[in-house]
Amino acid sequence: MHIGGTVITEDRITLCFIGLAVTIVLWAVYRFTRFGKATSAVSENELAASSMGLSPDAIAARNWAIGTSLALVTGALIAPITFLQPTQTAEIVLPALAAALLGGFASFPLAFAAALLIGVGESIMTYESSVRNWWSGWSTSLPFLLVIVYLVLRGRGVPLRSHLSDRLPKVGSGRIRPLPVALVAAAGVALIVWLPTEWSIALTVTFCYAIVCISVVVVTGYAGQLSLAQYVIGASGAFVSAKLMASENVPFALSFVLGIVAAMVIGLIVGIPALRTRGLNLAVVTLGIGVAVYSLMLTNIKLVDVIDGVQIKSPSVFGFSLNPDVHPDRYGIAVLILLLLIALSVANLRRGIAGRRLLAVRSNERAALALGVSVYTAKLYAFMLSAGIAAVGVSALAFLNSNVLFSRFDVFSSIGFITSTVVGGLGMVGGGVLGSTLVSGGISSRFLSSLSDTLNSYLPLIGGVLVIFVLLAGADGMFEQNRAIIAAVTNRLRLARHRSSATDLSAAPERVQPPRHSGRT
Repeated sequence: MHIGGTVITEDRITLCFIGLAVTIVLWAVYRFTRFGKATSAVSENELAASSMGLSPDAIAARNWAIGTSLALVTGALIAPITFLQPTQTAEIVLPALAAALLGGFASFPLAFAAALLIGVGESIMTYESSVRNWWSGWSTSLPFLLVIVYLVLRGRGVPLRSHLSDRLPKVGSGRIRPLPVALVAAAGVALIVWLPTEWSIALTVTFCYAIVCISVVVVTGYAGQLSLAQYVIGASGAFVSAKLMASENVPFALSFVLGIVAAMVIGLIVGIPALRTRGLNLAVVTLGIGVAVYSLMLTNIKLVDVIDGVQIKSPSVFGFSLNPDVHPDRYGIAVLILLLLIALSVANLRRGIAGRRLLAVRSNERAALALGVSVYTAKLYAFMLSAGIAAVGVSALAFLNSNVLFSRFDVFSSIGFITSTVVGGLGMVGGGVLGSTLVSGGISSRFLSSLSDTLNSYLPLIGGVLVIFVLLAGADGMFEQNRAIIAAVTNRLRLARHRSSATDLSAAPERVQPPRHSGRT
């Protein structure tokens, strides 16, 4: 079958009818059966469903099994078309999320119709791009952009009174202890100087990751806005810096700052949908914007101009060389200084007025409005600030190489930073620093590689297991758990010391007091 310049083969038509049949079956099951009605009840209110004798966990497990089976069938059907590659298979999730979002995560017919429209739109955009020599990436980005516009138009500026939030992660106090900070800084400098070059570079990479994780703490931990595009947004700032250095001959320091400003502008754009969407919808929207930025900017050959990466200048500040190829220790110390400054600034933000406003918006938007807090301003502020922080970390990471290949700053890596920060502690600066050690490519990867060549590939699995553990335990992250353990041990030692002192005093012989004389003879 031919539609314009597009050829629709028989296997595509067969897949369409299979999808239609599955949609009809699912619609009927969830509409008319007791299991479907129970699923709807659990999704609306788990507590009320439990009071009616339903088991939310059992129903959720069955739905997980159904969803996993459907995903397995989808992979088997799509494999002959896109080949069985993890990257290709993972990219199918993105338009599927967009279609499910248009269906409200509740309507099978609407989701099926949206999936057809998105698929046809992608095919048409791919054909038009090849014929008219448009920018690459429009076929991937346009469906998400349309979904974003739709959600923003139909969303609410303020949530309903019935809007309920999940358990919010614990937020640190923002208190700065000078002695531990000084000891950590000194230890970081000593490790960078004394470790072998490959270990020093791996530690520097972890410092860069820590900065990106702190940006997640700001936008998600403090402001409660789930952004799945932090890594890509930071990479956009690095892209602007690299292009200014390569094409416009702008000095390193100035281009670095301009890249941060550009990332903050992109963060402002990403934050606009957050004014009328929230929760799961906002997560999908930010993921879609990340896809658009990655496709239209970072991997666009018309913007990048080269295939093998952007050639940048040797980093230097006021004539002092920071070339990581010649002076990796200098570059590592410079990144450590950036990390310390950002960590201290974010801790200070937590204690200040702006931080309290972000926490108020996170807790209850209606209550924050009643107190005179501008919810819109607070959200945009959080997105802009976190984007600038992410740009610092990704730029420092990108400039470790003289050739910057921006295709490696993909969308799915942003999800990895979210999960790592959750493990470390989503509401604490120390949690972001601790969680950065779980991101592949840093010091943990180097340590596992030194033990075995294949052991490093299990680091994402380790991080995933830790995420499940943290979420099931209802904990606030490994940083808070470790702090609580240390505090408990310290209190026990103090109590034991106090008891020991009291025992020694009670066991000591009493001093006999001489008789007191009244002074009379």
